[in-house]
Amino acid sequence: MKKRQTFSETFFLFTLFLSIQFSVFGQTPKQQKLELTRLQLEKKFSSVGEFDTTSLIATYSINGKYGYIDTTGRELKIKLSEKIYSLFSFINGYALIGTIVDNNKKLYIIDKNGTVLQKLNNIDDVREWNNIDRIIAKDISGRHGVINRKGKIVIPFKYYLLESIEGNYLRAYVGEKFNLKVGLIDFKDSVIVPPTNDQLYYFNKSANYLLICNGKDLIAINKGKKYIAKNAFTKNYPEPSRLHVDFSNGLILNKTQDTDILYDLKLDTIKVITQRFDNIDFISNGFIGVRNWLNKEFDSTGRFTKATGSEFSLLTKDGKTVKPMFLGDASEFIEGMSRTKEVKNNYGYSGFMNKDCIIVIPCIYNRSTDFKNGFAKVQKGDKYFLIDKGGNFVMDIKPF
Repeated sequence: MKKRQTFSETFFLFTLFLSIQFSVFGQTPKQQKLELTRLQLEKKFSSVGEFDTTSLIATYSINGKYGYIDTTGRELKIKLSEKIYSLFSFINGYALIGTIVDNNKKLYIIDKNGTVLQKLNNIDDVREWNNIDRIIAKDISGRHGVINRKGKIVIPFKYYLLESIEGNYLRAYVGEKFNLKVGLIDFKDSVIVPPTNDQLYYFNKSANYLLICNGKDLIAINKGKKYIAKNAFTKNYPEPSRLHVDFSNGLILNKTQDTDILYDLKLDTIKVITQRFDNIDFISNGFIGVRNWLNKEFDSTGRFTKATGSEFSLLTKDGKTVKPMFLGDASEFIEGMSRTKEVKNNYGYSGFMNKDCIIVIPCIYNRSTDFKNGFAKVQKGDKYFLIDKGGNFVMDIKPF
C-alpha cells in the first residue's frame, strides 16, 4: 500500500508563511487596504505575510530574522524569555509560537500584545492552524486530535492523522502506517463516513455527494447512488492533492506521473479529450487547460524525456476549444481572473482574462502574478508595479 504523506515530524521547520490564503471574488475595502500596506512594507522587509484583520499583525522576515510587525512596521515584542523557533500567523487576534529548551518543545498561544495566554501541554507539533478554536495537533504519543486556544481537547488524540476538508469536516485516518483507512468526522467527533476507505477526496453535504477510492476504483456516492470508475488508478491511488474536483461544473481531474485523466462527476465515462493531449494543466470555472509537448524526444526504451516547447489550449467542459486561439498559456481562475499569455515575436506577454474568457487586461507584461486581495504584481520592462482588476497602476513595488 502506498505510504501517505504526513505532516513533517520536524519542529524546527520555518513556519513563517503558514497563513490562510483566501481566493475569493470579492475583497472588502479593509482587506484591500491591508494588502496595500503589506506590499508597502515589503519594500523594507524581505517578506511580509498577510495581516490578520483582527489584530492587524503579520509575520515578517529580513536577513534571516523573523517575527511579527503591525501595520506601521513596528515589531511586536513577545513577553517570553525562551528562544522562539517557530511562528504561526495571527488568526482573529491570537498567534501560536514554538520554543525549545533542553530539547523540550513547547507551544504557546499569545495575544496581539505579545503576552503569553496559554501553554499547550503535551503537544508535540501542530498540523493545521487556521482556526483558533480548532487547532489540529499531534501529542507526545504521536496521535492527532483537536484543541482550542485554551488547550482544551475538542477531539481526543486517538487518530493516526487528521486533515480538515470542506471547512467543517476532517479526514480521519485510523490504523498504523502502511495499513490505514480513512473516514470523515465533524468537529464534534461524530462519524459522518466510517473509516473503511483507502482514501477520501471530496465531500459536499448539501448535495449529499462523496468521492472516495478503494483499491484502484474511484467511487462517487451521490444521494445514495453509487458510481464506480473501475481501475481508475493504474498504480497506487493518489493523495488528495493530486485529485482536483470542480464540483459546480461536474469535473474531476486525476493528475498522475503517467497520465492525466478527466472524469465527469457520475464517473461513468472517461473524457475523450485526455486521448488528444499530453497534459491537462488544470480545471477551473468549468474550463480545462490542456497542452501538447512540441518536438518530443524519447530514450531508447521509448520513454518521453523532454520537449523544446508546448502548445496550450483552453477548452470548455465538453471539449470544445475556446476561441479565438491567440492564447499562448493560461492559469486557473483566481479571484475571477486567469493569467494568460499572448505570443508575440516568439515571446509570451502576460495579461488577464475574466471568467467569460474575455481579455480584460491586455497581454503587455513581461511577468505577472495571480490576483490577491484585488491586486496583481506585474513587470513591464524594468518596471515593477501593482495593478487593480481594471488594469490600473496602483503603486511601484520591488522586483519579484
